[in-house]
Amino acid sequence: MRTLVSLDIETTGLDPERDSIIEIGLVVFEGPRIVSEFSQIVDPGRPIPPKIVELTGITDDMVAREGASLSYALRETQKVCGLHPIVGHNIAFDLGFLRRQRVLTTNPAIDTFELASILIPHAGRYTLGALGKALGITEPATHRALDDARVAHQLYLKVAERAARLPLEALEEITTHAERSGWGLAGFWRDALEAGREPGAPHDVPSPEAQRARVFALRQRQEARPLVAREDTRPLDADAVTATLGPAGELAKRFPGYESRPQQLEMMRQVVKAFNEGSVEIVEAGTGTGKSLAYLIPAMLWAIQNGQRVVVSTNTINLQEQLMDKDVPAVIDALGVDARATVMKGKGRYVCDLRINDLRKSGPRTLEEARLLAKLLIWRPTTITGDTDELFIPQPQERMALSHLTAENPSCDRNSCSATDCFFHQARRLAESAHVVIVNHALLLADVAVENKALPEYKYLVVDEAHHLEAAATDALGFTIDRDELGRNLGEIARGGRKPTGLTADIAAAARAHLPPEQSGAVETQADRLTASAGRASQTAIQFFDELQDFLANQSGGENGDYAQRTRITSGLRSNPGWGRVERAFDPFLAEMNGVAKGLNTLFAGLSQLSERGVDGLELLLGRISGALRFTTEAIEQLNAIVSKPTDKQIYWAETDAARAGRGRGLRVTLRAAPLHVGDLIRQRLWDQKEGVVLTSATIRTASAAGKALPTFDYIKMRLDASDAGALALGSPFDFKSAALVYVASDIPEPNQQGYQAMLERGLIDFFRASQGRGMALFTSYAQLRSTSKIIAPALLRDGIQVFEQGEGLSRRAMLEQFRASGKAVILGTRSFWEGVDIQGEKLSALAICKLPFDVPTDPIFAARSETFDNPFSDYSVPESVLKFRQGFGRLIRSRSDRGVVAVFDRRVISKTYGQAFLNALPGPSVQRGPLAGLGRATAQWLAAPEKPKP
Repeated sequence: MRTLVSLDIETTGLDPERDSIIEIGLVVFEGPRIVSEFSQIVDPGRPIPPKIVELTGITDDMVAREGASLSYALRETQKVCGLHPIVGHNIAFDLGFLRRQRVLTTNPAIDTFELASILIPHAGRYTLGALGKALGITEPATHRALDDARVAHQLYLKVAERAARLPLEALEEITTHAERSGWGLAGFWRDALEAGREPGAPHDVPSPEAQRARVFALRQRQEARPLVAREDTRPLDADAVTATLGPAGELAKRFPGYESRPQQLEMMRQVVKAFNEGSVEIVEAGTGTGKSLAYLIPAMLWAIQNGQRVVVSTNTINLQEQLMDKDVPAVIDALGVDARATVMKGKGRYVCDLRINDLRKSGPRTLEEARLLAKLLIWRPTTITGDTDELFIPQPQERMALSHLTAENPSCDRNSCSATDCFFHQARRLAESAHVVIVNHALLLADVAVENKALPEYKYLVVDEAHHLEAAATDALGFTIDRDELGRNLGEIARGGRKPTGLTADIAAAARAHLPPEQSGAVETQADRLTASAGRASQTAIQFFDELQDFLANQSGGENGDYAQRTRITSGLRSNPGWGRVERAFDPFLAEMNGVAKGLNTLFAGLSQLSERGVDGLELLLGRISGALRFTTEAIEQLNAIVSKPTDKQIYWAETDAARAGRGRGLRVTLRAAPLHVGDLIRQRLWDQKEGVVLTSATIRTASAAGKALPTFDYIKMRLDASDAGALALGSPFDFKSAALVYVASDIPEPNQQGYQAMLERGLIDFFRASQGRGMALFTSYAQLRSTSKIIAPALLRDGIQVFEQGEGLSRRAMLEQFRASGKAVILGTRSFWEGVDIQGEKLSALAICKLPFDVPTDPIFAARSETFDNPFSDYSVPESVLKFRQGFGRLIRSRSDRGVVAVFDRRVISKTYGQAFLNALPGPSVQRGPLAGLGRATAQWLAAPEKPKP
């Protein structure tokens, strides 16, 4: 048994270049036997930041008493570890600090995080502490180095045991791929394989009961029968439908404590109206209305009564899961009906067995592909849905590799696919048999983009979170490409070398196998020509993107800042003398891409004729050629428009990857295009084609700077080309006057004035001290968030208030979980926290809006659409900002018993003429204007002596 060393370090921060080691912990072990341990606090030569003291418990006093010099700690670490492999959780972080000091530079690394992501696919959370608890490891993860090294040792034993229990066939294949790809975990898999081959070694196999259950579930999916529509459509009885949610309705009988809400019943009638009359209805239903049940019950009853499926579209996965896991079962149970509902996702969410098998045969070319293939080999025999959301894929490169193994492949076609158990087509069959099909906006709009071919036919639609529909349509109808994607797709067509691979190599092999020599020779010649064209296209693509990158770097002066920089490509930019060099580099690339398209067309025509004559084995190849041709044709058309032949109906821009800015020609440049307007297409493909549509959200209405004082539906009707739609605004059942105080700091400078940032920081400290944490601050930029956090986090920490800062390495979900579990804490978040955060009760009692959420004026989409207005600020910028402001405000009051304070640190709501539009758009809270110095006192008084909300 090999000797391994489990290692953990604690540091003053996350950056090996700037931060220092403060503790090292080591556990030397052979299997479960601990050989020795080492622990040492290290003097960082600087004060330990308050956040790190809070996290680790290591103080400056402890360093003074117990700390050793870094050089001593490193010598001891090297002595203990020797050349043994190093085990740790996210071990690259620890080794990054040590290897910068030239310690453990050649030791193999074994990452328990990486192994857990492969061998424990349904863990949910993959922190060391969460995995330890889930697997029954008794030692706690405390953020002290030796404690965490001990937990990592135990975690290693757990994952090693799981690996050895894998079916031998899968284990042998994973080990082979790991060795051939140069994966650093090859040694781990070899050890697992040796253990698995021991006589009598146990291997996990499904029980007979589990196998039968899986076979039954798969058979249900494969044999689902389409819903049959009635010839005569019968309208719903609105009174009977609303009675289900009335005081004596079915839900009140089945769910004790259920409260009938007049707003909910009124919304149900509007949904019934849309289905009965074939109209488009827009409903704004305030927080607490219960809009999900208000549309699900009519949708379910309509579909059952008429055999007409209803599609429900949401913007977020969270709402999809709530509908499918909670609301739909409750409706079916309460109504006592035999109804079917399913979630259907886009083709890119389902794995393709044919492409997985292609990768297994060719072997992974990268570490990411090797890791992904290991996950797939373990997960694939157990999944029923083939839904990639069941996998844990944290790395962007791995997600990119996965995208090439899904049914999103352009050649995926039900007619030509030879996979009889294709997961996507199973999902499609389920959708065809369901009364209610739940999708997201991306799939809904993808269906619009391909002229209603992605979803099964439907005539009735409910769009929840409808305020996102325009942005979702913009994304779905847009175009994105970069050098890497071009290279991958051209490589899939043909990859040269001593052993050519890709589509052309498979075509040549099929020709030799299925055609007589005289015919196969002609096909191979055409394939060789296409291989050469694809190779030249790849080379000229590199030259084109290099020239484009140089141009963009010159435009920005070589400084991209910390974030991706977007440069809108307009006629003015194209007239820049430097753009001529970009066009000259583009011309040969375009010529070679046209050559690739011509070669694909020639092969497709020739193989189609042979297939029609009865030659076997060509269907799948024809599908792949067709997919490659679609990609190539679209790339030619879109890139040609971006570079030299634009249309006034599109917006074009280039995006540079700031993470690699200033590092020469490795900088990633992405070219993008999006439609200038989407409303007309949505009207043509949705409003005009469907027989009943409901759009709903808690925030749909907005106001312009020069418009009516109160918010209206005018803006969304204009943006979505739905001028004839009916509209209904329903207030919330919550008493916002008693529940929420909005405090506007009247003496703070405006955000662009001197002194604003200092007063914001002072105000936030007072605000969150008065609320005892329990708060969230909403920002409009990461830069302001970070600079603010540096000042307020140490001050709040001295009062025992922990600050969670977006961008510190935690995911949004993990940050919210830790916030909920903390005693006194504050979240600092940007745009993604302005909506979708649902924290009920006292845990979130204080909400800070640091700045009005206006869009960045230079954003390409915003800038281009602004140009279509006579008064863009009043008629476009303000309405968009008011909507976001309402969404941000909506984070505070999430239930009838909630109570809290919203502090607005942007005095433009009272100093500018347009400011009243923001306050008028709120649902009637108490509003107080006062000096910043009075915010803390007002907050403490409001939270300490609440007026009981009215029932």
